[in-house]
Amino acid sequence: MKLFHNIILIITIPLLFSNCSTSQSTFVKKAPFTIKNASYSYWTGGRPGVGGVTIKIETTNSNVKLDSVYFRNKKFPLKATNSGYTGTIVHSNTRKNRIIASNRKKEYGNKVPDISKKIPFELKKDEAIVTFYIKNKEKLYKIKNLIETKPIEFP
Repeated sequence: MKLFHNIILIITIPLLFSNCSTSQSTFVKKAPFTIKNASYSYWTGGRPGVGGVTIKIETTNSNVKLDSVYFRNKKFPLKATNSGYTGTIVHSNTRKNRIIASNRKKEYGNKVPDISKKIPFELKKDEAIVTFYIKNKEKLYKIKNLIETKPIEFP
């Protein structure tokens, strides 16, 4: 009986972990779409200490829907526009006042600091990775030589 139990374990454990590798994303060397223009610009304005980055990607194939982009150690969603896709990430430089006291009860209400996870890729300053789906499988494509456009300052 113990031998039967061990055989079942030896067979089922590799089967359970075999599905882990199928859910991973795969890089493609040639994308099923053509990128006409890929650019990014920094922006500031609205409130003091608030700014961000907007990335714009113009494509030719409308059959493939871009999902998100990895850029400057962040991942953010892409939204479809008339000319392609746009993604924006907001950086807030305003510091919140934190209560630091020897009595922990006085510190109640302090917000937890945002510790962003590092993206799983090493990218240069002018590179981004775009995610898209083909037959419900996530694909990744690296865009090189993004063009930095003039910064935008909102009132």
